[in-house]
Amino acid sequence: MAEIDLPDDPQTDPEAPTEPDHEPDREPRPPAEPILGRSPEEGARRLALAFLDQAAAARPRLRDAHGDDGDDDEEALHDFRVGLRRLRSAIRAYRGALAGSVPRKLERRLRRLADSTGSGRDTEVQIGWLRAQRPALAPYQRPGLRWLLERLAARRAAAYERIAGKVADRFDELETDLRARLSVYTAEVHLDRGEPEIAATLGRTAAASLA
Repeated sequence: MAEIDLPDDPQTDPEAPTEPDHEPDREPRPPAEPILGRSPEEGARRLALAFLDQAAAARPRLRDAHGDDGDDDEEALHDFRVGLRRLRSAIRAYRGALAGSVPRKLERRLRRLADSTGSGRDTEVQIGWLRAQRPALAPYQRPGLRWLLERLAARRAAAYERIAGKVADRFDELETDLRARLSVYTAEVHLDRGEPEIAATLGRTAAASLA
């Protein structure tokens, strides 16, 4: 049994076009650079780590999503949720290749974390839709629209305060666990059978560690 520690891969780019938050999960997109030629175990882990990086990159922006200074980052929560959704999709799609790295308990924690961001995003969508209806409203209807938007804005602010606090802290803990588990995997190597795929993986790992 050989324990393989994945070296950093500068060719793996976690950035990819975002998908509408209301669309169902699809087969996860690979990073910009192909991961063909790697073992299934290594490729699946690099893909999951790339999507984890997406969510981690959006996490600090949650604090500034709706700040008091009016400089809002309206895409922060959307980007955070997209990263989480892609990560969950990758884990489901490549469960066999990820065997031993992401136990069911960790998957449940990830699902609960993603679910806890839903109310904030739903409120954002509602506000956006209502604002788009303003030009079609009669003058006597607009005070009612302002009243409803104020209530939704207060609900959104409360949701963001919770997400930027407790939810972000929970993500930090989950990210640490996931990154540690996904960055290392164990492979059974039969040297007498000449397994080129595993040997190539071990060779790349050794070369990276000596570089």
